[in-house]
Amino acid sequence: MYKTAKRALWGRMLNSGQTCVAPDYILCTKEVEEKFIKESEKVLKQFWGDDPSKSSSLSRIVSESHYRRLIEFLKNEHVALGGHTNDQELIMGPTILTDVDPQSPVMEEEIFGPIFPIINIHTAQEAIDFINSREKPLALYVFTKNKRVQNMFLTKTSSGGVSINDTISHISTENLPFGGVGLSGMGNYHGKFGFDTFTHKKGVLLKDLGGISEMALNLRYPPYSNKKTNLINIVLRKRRGIYLGFLDRVFIFLLGVLLAFLLQFYVNIF
Repeated sequence: MYKTAKRALWGRMLNSGQTCVAPDYILCTKEVEEKFIKESEKVLKQFWGDDPSKSSSLSRIVSESHYRRLIEFLKNEHVALGGHTNDQELIMGPTILTDVDPQSPVMEEEIFGPIFPIINIHTAQEAIDFINSREKPLALYVFTKNKRVQNMFLTKTSSGGVSINDTISHISTENLPFGGVGLSGMGNYHGKFGFDTFTHKKGVLLKDLGGISEMALNLRYPPYSNKKTNLINIVLRKRRGIYLGFLDRVFIFLLGVLLAFLLQFYVNIF
C-alpha cells in the first residue's frame, strides 16, 4: 500500500495535478481507503515536508482564476489530508478528500489540480460500472496484483490508455500509442502511431486494357437484363473467406506420397 500511495500521489500531484493524464479520483473500498490514507500521510511528508507551501518541489497553480476555481471545489468537502493553501503565492498543497458525493462539483469536471477525491465502492465490478457511467477517460490506472481483476478492467472499460500498478508512465513509452477515445480525444501518437494518425491511406486500383479483362467487365455495362442483374448480385455478394489452413496438411501428405514413390523407385532400380 505504501508503494501504491507513492505512485498514485506522484501521478496526481505532478505539476500540482495540472496534467491531462493525472488520475482524477480514486475508487476503493472503505477498508482500502483507511490503509491508503495512513500510508499517504507518510508519503506526503516524504515528498513535500510538514508544510508543502514551503517546498521547492511543489508547483504553483497556473493562474489566480484557476486557483479560485480549485478553492471552490473544497467547499463542503471533507479534507482527510492536506488542504494547505497560500493565496499570495497561488499554492495549494496536496489534498485528499473522503466521503465525497459522486454528484458533488469536484466530481463533475476535470479537476486539473492537487485535489484527490476518494469514492467508496464495494467490488471491482461496481468500480467498473462507475467508470462506464461517465465519459471515457484519457487514462485509467488499476492497482492490484490480481490478474483476473486486471483483466476485468482491461476488457470491461474503455479508455485512452491504461497503466497497471503505476500512473502516467505509459505515455513515456514510445512503443505504446498515446491518445484518447470519445470526448477524451481522437487518434493517437508516439513513433509510427503518430505517423499513421496523420497519414492518409490512398487506395489505388490498376487494371490493364487487355481483352480478357474487358470481357470480365462487360457484365457491368448496359443494356441490363434480369439475368445480368442476377449475375452482378452474385459477383457483389459478400462471402466468407476461403479457409486455407488445411493446405499445410495436404502439402505434407503429398510430400510423403512423393517420398514414398521415390523410395520405391529407388528400391526397384537397385
